[in-house]
Amino acid sequence: MRYLRYTLVIYVLIVPSELITPPAGAETASSSINQLVVNSTFFYQTQVAQLVFIMAMALHPRQQRMAQDEIERVVGSDRLPTPSDRASLPFVEALFREVLRWRPVTPLGVMHSTLEDDIYKGYYIPKDAIVVPNVWAITRNEAMYPDPEAFKPERFLKPDGTLVDDAVDYIYGFGRRVCPGKYMVDAVGWLVMVSVLATFNISKAKDEYGKEIDIDANAYTSAITSRPLPFKCSIVPRSQTTVSLVRGAAGVAWQSIRPE
Repeated sequence: MRYLRYTLVIYVLIVPSELITPPAGAETASSSINQLVVNSTFFYQTQVAQLVFIMAMALHPRQQRMAQDEIERVVGSDRLPTPSDRASLPFVEALFREVLRWRPVTPLGVMHSTLEDDIYKGYYIPKDAIVVPNVWAITRNEAMYPDPEAFKPERFLKPDGTLVDDAVDYIYGFGRRVCPGKYMVDAVGWLVMVSVLATFNISKAKDEYGKEIDIDANAYTSAITSRPLPFKCSIVPRSQTTVSLVRGAAGVAWQSIRPE
């Protein structure tokens, strides 16, 4: 587990700043008063998404192996993945999107309030009404996601292996009150996930008799935010080469934050 902790810290520290900056024209909430919100939202959502990812990989070794095979073909085994590899790793991207869809961190999004009377699809919505976006229902829409309870990264891929247009942006919220940490969560969340796939094997833990310990995929907290309840799993380095890569990156990260 110590190697995994290194990886989580390393990629939070070295992600390039341009990857967490909203693109030109992006609609965001106003500036400096949101900086604390950005930071806290980023760390919480990233942490929960990684727990969901670890659970999913322990439960679905075939999808884990497919993502690792793609990383080995594109990146190789002598370096760690970087943001520039993202476009060349469609299955990893599909897996990342499925993690976010499968168990959204905020199942009911964030409440909004209407500024004026409105009518939507025949429904009258008065001014100052509280509107709760049902993100969970969107992720369970069988017209969009057949067999929605299943973990299927392939649903985000076309028959030719390229990605579909659905980037599950709805999990970050809507309008001017979209999650202020959206770009940071997306960039760092993906980088942590792909780096863990490249360097570790995740599986179910075993008891003293060598029998796998089951993981309840539905054991989650029930609140405004949702996260997995504690579960046991096994996380081990894939090889001595990956141990060296993680330790080397940890050294670089440590040097970047050490006081002069």
